Amino acid sequence: MSYRFGLFFVIVSVPLSALLIYQNIYASEILHREIAESEKAIQKLYMTRVDSDLYGIDKYLVNRLVNDQALLVFDRAALDDEYNLAKIDISNEFTASLALYTSIGGLFTYSKPSGDLVMSQNEVGLSLADRDAISLFLSSDPAIPNYSWLLRRIGSKDLLFRVLKSNTYLIGAWVDTKTLLAPLGHLIPGGGTRSCFVAKDGRSYPQLDDISGNHVDLDAGSRGYAISGSPTRYLVIGERSAMGEFSLVTLVPDAAILKRLPIIRTMNIVVALAVVVVILAFFVFLRKVVIAPLYGLMEAMRKLHAGDFEARVAPTGATKEFSVANATFNDMASQIHDLRIDVYEEQLHGQKAELQALRLQINPHFFLNSLNILYQLTQVKDYTLVQELTLCLSKYFQFLFRSTTDFVFLREEWDHIKNYLRIQELRFPNTLTCELDAPAPLPDVQIPPFLIQTFVENAIKYGHRQDDAFIVRISIKDRSDKDDLAIRISDSGPGFPPSVLQALRAGAPIIKEDGEHIGVANSRQRLHLLYGEAASLRFWNDSGAVVEVTLPRRADIRREGAGAATGS
Repeated sequence: MSYRFGLFFVIVSVPLSALLIYQNIYASEILHREIAESEKAIQKLYMTRVDSDLYGIDKYLVNRLVNDQALLVFDRAALDDEYNLAKIDISNEFTASLALYTSIGGLFTYSKPSGDLVMSQNEVGLSLADRDAISLFLSSDPAIPNYSWLLRRIGSKDLLFRVLKSNTYLIGAWVDTKTLLAPLGHLIPGGGTRSCFVAKDGRSYPQLDDISGNHVDLDAGSRGYAISGSPTRYLVIGERSAMGEFSLVTLVPDAAILKRLPIIRTMNIVVALAVVVVILAFFVFLRKVVIAPLYGLMEAMRKLHAGDFEARVAPTGATKEFSVANATFNDMASQIHDLRIDVYEEQLHGQKAELQALRLQINPHFFLNSLNILYQLTQVKDYTLVQELTLCLSKYFQFLFRSTTDFVFLREEWDHIKNYLRIQELRFPNTLTCELDAPAPLPDVQIPPFLIQTFVENAIKYGHRQDDAFIVRISIKDRSDKDDLAIRISDSGPGFPPSVLQALRAGAPIIKEDGEHIGVANSRQRLHLLYGEAASLRFWNDSGAVVEVTLPRRADIRREGAGAATGS
């Protein structure tokens, strides 16, 4: 019942919280849009007025450039009285025009050959240092555009500039951006709202020091309106000018906007937060009482399934039901652990008996061939070879009766296989050749006894023809990088028949027509009992039959697992 109540609580509270949060977000979006549309309308009207004033100034400058006789004299005269009179006439004309164009901060003309700057400015004019900065700007900036107004920071002033070029002089006007933006401050409500002009490179005029370090994208408003800035967020609204590559941008603090939301917004937030807190508290309680004990039980079950029979559930302050379940699981895991040890010990005894039987299966197969060779040598009275063969057989049977363990050292198996091959060479003196390749010295590792002999015996038995030359090749590669040993047995015979090769790769037993089986299944079973999945057998044809046995360098892999089980 408690779980159903909790599920019902979650089903009700989560959509309710989501609805409240969505309502707050939607209300904020509506408020942002309404304020943005209101500010946008004011911006558009004001930008139209500014563009109209700038257009009038443009017409005035063009008219002066074309019709002002004093400018024509200023253009061609030398530094004489006529030139000085022209400068006076230009200054008087500019002063008179400033009364008509109240938005202009100043009018100027600049002579390129002489470097003279004639300027008339309103009562809020430029300092001498700012005048020198304008002269430097006009003389050193050949890329001044001749087609639009541009924003420049010159000296201590942020100015909106317009320059028209003649052959040897420039005529233009400037407007202080602070003066130009002053009327806009009366139209836009306060609360930290700021306005500025923004050039196409993203710089603000005048510079807003408290905004520049707040990562505000001033160009975001040119696409309508956007929220930008971190950590302080602003509603950015922009309007592009038709008279130059700049925009009028208004920044409204988002905190000031959100203060205009009704009281219900705060109530909604409080309710939403309260619901979230209740849900979180419920889940904390649920995790402590149900999820954590259940997770601990599942983790112990997973470890037990993976083979860790020491896994137990730690005692916790869980409910009575979980305490009973944990104690029951721990008792069950202990019983499984004890039962597994008993079964594994019985399995080990069975494996040892099976390995001994498998090892003895390969021994009787060799007896008749050995007696047959001795009989033939005594018939021809080749007593030297009889002695050599007798010595080889003595070593063979000595190795056979001594190798009652699961593993022998690789050097012992290698000496045995050389001895076995010598017996086979005495049996086929004119047709059998053996090629051996092994590292010197041999690695100090262990392998199952008679493993190599099984495949060599099969190669000679099924690949050799009485009158044809036959080569048996045995190579051992110690692959220390892979921590394994690769033993390859190949011959120059006809190779595996397709059906036999398919059966070998599938791991199926091979039965010959006479009922005799190949000892591959024997060897495969021995490898599986000793190494598990760590050893592998591969078969293919390459100018004859090829068998490759891959063994781990450590011979105690399967036995370590047994020891760990029995010793625990």
